[in-house]
Amino acid sequence: MTPASTGEVVVAALLLASGALVLTAALGLSRLPDFFQRMHAPSLANTLGAWLVTLASIVHFSSLDGRPSLRVLVINALLAITAP
Repeated sequence: MTPASTGEVVVAALLLASGALVLTAALGLSRLPDFFQRMHAPSLANTLGAWLVTLASIVHFSSLDGRPSLRVLVINALLAITAP
């Protein structure tokens, strides 16, 4: 087995942070009393979680290619445009 590179560790940390945000949003969705409060927690976590996954993808593909890979930002731009 080979030791994990720093890029893999960064990608794993970003994806774990995104998962923790989704878990927090799910708890907020189930515990908050009002409809608008229930929608507020998941929408914030969705936005930040999408950015964390995008950053993880950028780090991953940049380390594979050996140069900055910013094509993944198109996905986040489409999410921002189409989100209600």
